[in-house]
Amino acid sequence: MRYLKEVIFDLEQIVQVFIENKLHLQKKYADYISLYYYNCGCFYGNIFKSNINNNVIFNLSLENFNKALKMRNILFPKIQENLQFIIKIKKSIGIIYADSMKYDKEAQIIFKEALKNINELILIYPDNKKMYLEEKIEIIISYLSVDKFNKQNLTEFKEAIECLDILNNINPNAYNISYCRLILMILQSLSDNKEYQLKLFEMAKEKIKFDESNFANKMRDNLDSFKQVLKF
Repeated sequence: MRYLKEVIFDLEQIVQVFIENKLHLQKKYADYISLYYYNCGCFYGNIFKSNINNNVIFNLSLENFNKALKMRNILFPKIQENLQFIIKIKKSIGIIYADSMKYDKEAQIIFKEALKNINELILIYPDNKKMYLEEKIEIIISYLSVDKFNKQNLTEFKEAIECLDILNNINPNAYNISYCRLILMILQSLSDNKEYQLKLFEMAKEKIKFDESNFANKMRDNLDSFKQVLKF
């Protein structure tokens, strides 16, 4: 690990020279460094999940993710592969913020940035639309999970439902669980709209009506619990 850090330090100095002199950076160096920082961020992030009060681990994870993001943003053009990696890093940063339970606003901001990048990919690379719509839904679910009581979340929720409807037309019934996950994320923020809560509840129940998997059964239990607690 110590040797690897020394190698990275040397590479960073090379990169800094390229940046300062606006020279062409060899892609392999930038790839290697950004991937190293990303993996370090994930390493500390996984430790942080079971040590959420450890600010040192939190900062180390965030620092490495941000270094990886900086490398990607500065040194690469807006190519498809790079945008995908930027989204991956931003999603990881958002999760770290959310896991801390202290930085909800920061988490939602970075998730929003990732959504903007996803929309950019969908626009530029329509051939991969299905894959990007699936990723967009996952990011919206992460976004909604940060603050389940925020009534402003309805905009993102409806956007995700539109994505699911498109995917469902491509592959019917393949995304029923995703509908349920999404609905579970929004129900608590609809306390002043019992009619809409009930409508979404019934929609989710219908989506998994014939699914007897353990995951679907868990979804049903969660939906029933929400109905009982929220009284809609």
